[in-house]
Amino acid sequence: MSFEKDGIKFGIKDIGDIIELWDKLTGRLKAFNILSKSVIINVSQGTYELNAGIEIHRGMLFFRVVKIPIFNSIKTQITTFPSFKPIDGSIIKDDVDGLILSLDNIPESANNILLSIRCPLPNTQFIERLIHQTTQTEPKKDVTSYWMTAQFKHLEMLRKKMDSLNVDDLDFAVRVHIQQNIKDIIPPLLIKQLDVGTKLLQTRDRVQKQRLALDHLRLTKSTNIIKEDEMIEKIQDLTKPKNFENYLEVLGYRYYDCMQSGSLFHIPNFTIPTMMRVVTRTNLTLEDPATKGELRFKKKTFENDLFDLFPKGLKKKKKS
Repeated sequence: MSFEKDGIKFGIKDIGDIIELWDKLTGRLKAFNILSKSVIINVSQGTYELNAGIEIHRGMLFFRVVKIPIFNSIKTQITTFPSFKPIDGSIIKDDVDGLILSLDNIPESANNILLSIRCPLPNTQFIERLIHQTTQTEPKKDVTSYWMTAQFKHLEMLRKKMDSLNVDDLDFAVRVHIQQNIKDIIPPLLIKQLDVGTKLLQTRDRVQKQRLALDHLRLTKSTNIIKEDEMIEKIQDLTKPKNFENYLEVLGYRYYDCMQSGSLFHIPNFTIPTMMRVVTRTNLTLEDPATKGELRFKKKTFENDLFDLFPKGLKKKKKS
């Protein structure tokens, strides 16, 4: 769907389909006085909800049944307004007509009602077609800041066509790279030991396997003040989401989750990630159509805690 203003066409795929659906719904409800129209998009649930505040003029009604051509609704409800008391049996699903609003089941005392229709978002590209999201990285001495912005595309046209549009729980995923932070701290002998161990597990060549096994044994003896498995487990524990959260700070947005991504060394039963995928959330409305947030990675604190894991005899020289 596209809208035109001053000879310029604006393509608003998906949300345009919802606006067109509203136009059809408004046409079907022409016997009513529509007080308000709103769309609520819940990204985390993967749904959008159409809400219409309706004033009923019973003396003007010519049709006792209103057919609404929506066939993929998840939940439908009519409530009295503003008390929000549900009116059971007033709207039903129908395979042929979609939704059927029965005026006979709406009490005479209900002069104002709220019609709510919840549907699944049409596709995975819906949000990126509706909202522009950007991230900028700003490395500093002790922290790395990730600046996040989100804003509606074609805002003027959305405001022209819609009374209200809310987007709730908009995910903002940021990749926090920690590979270099880890490599800068892990002692070179241990890195070499892990690299050789990984190659030893991956190779199928008998001669190469024997050579790598001897190399691994030699490296193990040279780092005998630590146990390889124990050190890997300690590093892995530091990067578990529940612990890595301690190195994050979110301003402007809401912290939601983080998860490990990538693998620095391919070691069975262990994961030392190359990055952490951090998810924050924000909301957008037509009144507040653009938001800004900052994700801070306290890299110096992370490196210090990682540095403290290693025995004194193996530690690299600490960065100032």
